[in-house]
Amino acid sequence: MRERAELGLTGRLPPAVLTLDEQSERAYGHLRAMPGGVARKLFLEHLHDRNETLYFTVLSRHPAELLPVVADPLVGGGTGQSCPEYYSPDGRKASCPAARCGSEGWRKRA
Repeated sequence: MRERAELGLTGRLPPAVLTLDEQSERAYGHLRAMPGGVARKLFLEHLHDRNETLYFTVLSRHPAELLPVVADPLVGGGTGQSCPEYYSPDGRKASCPAARCGSEGWRKRA
């Protein structure tokens, strides 16, 4: 704290720095606390806008659960459908082949 005060950085830096793993766990915890569907989709969209690296980290760790939400918030309610390829309005495409659901079976494609 003394070093920050000497450099005039008081209040300009976060009180702590979290690793990507810690940020991912925290974001996923917030996501899991939401009622589902549209709320989760909006959370993920805001996460994508704020921190794309964290967004893709969270999605890649929970593809079977989150790709349906990204594709369609109504499907994200858990209808038990398989994982086809998903497209977002801004041109992102993700796929999770049914044989690999629950693993790292999705990836960002150009």
